[in-house]
Amino acid sequence: MRISDDIIKEIENKNDIVDVLSEYINFKKSGDNYFALCPFHSEKSGSFVASKSKQIFKCFGCGESGNVISFIMKYKGLDFLQAMNFLAQRVGILLDTHHSQKDLHKYYRILNDTARYFYLNLKKNNNVKQYLINRGLSEATIIKFGLGYSLNSFKALNIYLLNKGYEPNDLLELGLINKKNENIYDRFINRVMFPIFNVNGNVIGFGGRTLENRTPKYLNSKESCIFKKRNNLYGLNFLVKENMSYDSIIIVEGYLDCISLYNSGIKNVVASLGTSLTIDQIKLLSKYTRRIYLCFDTDEAGKKATIRAFDIFKEFINDDVLEVYVVELYGSKDPDEFLKNNSVDKFFKCINNSNTLVEYILLYYMKNLDLSKNVYKKKYLNTVKNIIVQLNIVDKEHYIKIISKNLMIREELIVDYLNDNSKNVKLINNEIEKNFIESAIAKSERQLLNLMLNKEYLTYILNNNVDENLFCIKEHREAFKLISNFDGDELNIVDYLKNKLNTYEGIKLITYFKENIGNYDKNNVIKQISDFIKVLKNNVVSDFKKKIAYLIKENEYAHDEDKFIEYLSVFNTVSKLERDGNLSDIMDFISNFKV
Repeated sequence: MRISDDIIKEIENKNDIVDVLSEYINFKKSGDNYFALCPFHSEKSGSFVASKSKQIFKCFGCGESGNVISFIMKYKGLDFLQAMNFLAQRVGILLDTHHSQKDLHKYYRILNDTARYFYLNLKKNNNVKQYLINRGLSEATIIKFGLGYSLNSFKALNIYLLNKGYEPNDLLELGLINKKNENIYDRFINRVMFPIFNVNGNVIGFGGRTLENRTPKYLNSKESCIFKKRNNLYGLNFLVKENMSYDSIIIVEGYLDCISLYNSGIKNVVASLGTSLTIDQIKLLSKYTRRIYLCFDTDEAGKKATIRAFDIFKEFINDDVLEVYVVELYGSKDPDEFLKNNSVDKFFKCINNSNTLVEYILLYYMKNLDLSKNVYKKKYLNTVKNIIVQLNIVDKEHYIKIISKNLMIREELIVDYLNDNSKNVKLINNEIEKNFIESAIAKSERQLLNLMLNKEYLTYILNNNVDENLFCIKEHREAFKLISNFDGDELNIVDYLKNKLNTYEGIKLITYFKENIGNYDKNNVIKQISDFIKVLKNNVVSDFKKKIAYLIKENEYAHDEDKFIEYLSVFNTVSKLERDGNLSDIMDFISNFKV
């Protein structure tokens, strides 16, 4: 049995090299590559490298290299057909024994002849050709995409292909004709035709746009042994032909959107074939880029399709395989219309102003809600909860900060609310207040401030390099400054603070002072102060490392090698000082480094 080139390509595309090889060896990710000990020779340092973008592996120790197929052949001792069967079964592909290689070549000939027929029809029909030119398409773009026209006839294509010697059953299999009650008629009638190519450049199907006021507006080929929408993207063949990786790829909904962008010089674009995006399509794209821009239609259906895409992209986002952004084209219904009315520079401005997919979703659900009212804050949190809880820990923290800022609710309260502790949460005075055990940070801040009410301990604390920047809670920072600068009688300090700290959190702090002033173990107070300060400083270090980790990731994606190396060195320096237990040295280092 011989397997067609297209089936081989499909099996390769669906078996990501890192996913497959991870079942047999332990990788460590570094930048865009994955390193491991070579399974083909004995070694102590990992010289075996797999590239997710190039879908190849190479060992710099023994020289073994190849793709996912050759790896399985060598690792499992299989021949080519056995390896293909193994990989096909792994991803649920049935190797088609009904259609021989000869059949597949015949199907490709039929589809190529059909595309040529549609193209020649377009050349002869000035009205349809003028319709495309009026939509802004150049002659070169029409030829590049092989656009055509299906005649306003029920049997024109069928007769043409039968006269070329093709069988009706083959035409039915490929969805070029329909059969109903023994009547046979063309599937595509009076439509602008868009040939759909696979990554190898073969025609595998068609999309047709009606030229009349009839539904459906767009009609695709039916699924066949050749054409599977879930595994293909319109326009991807042109990107693959360039044989390069792209900084980003734009995904649009429609054929004309894709062609209009290409016609305007924006060539890193594909269309989703009018269906919801699939895992297979995104796996395919992830081989060519690390950044995706979704640029769907601006109607409600397009917005909901964008939100649904989160379920497809979440694993790629969480694993740092892809960054996903959403382009919003205000004032236009789709990219095609936008480029008719605006410059390419303005389109790129929209690209540069795009939000991440998660940010877009958070903003979408915020619209039409009066977030000054507590009932809508809770409604909003309940809506976005399912998105946030599915994120990795770094992204989750980032987006909780955004939600906190938008709702004016403290982060730790949102965390608790999202962690299914909503029974212990109630909304009071525009804040979510919960009955929970205080975090070590908040508790240490409050107790340290309580000790500062004693002037003797205040002096000791200030002499230990404590300032307001160590405090997380805004009111605690303000209290620190007020206490440090207070020169009145100690007995009057709480009343003084009461007049200054009149926010909800400030009132809580005053209440705590009234209940706990002077309430500490005088024999152990210096150790308590040291412990509180250590907690606060460790928190500053933790926040600093998170910021640096984010900058490392950001500059890696931006390919700014100098910044990447700089921030990586900073992170490693702080980590080493942490391991050595040099907290004071870390604080000095952080204070001299501006993030």
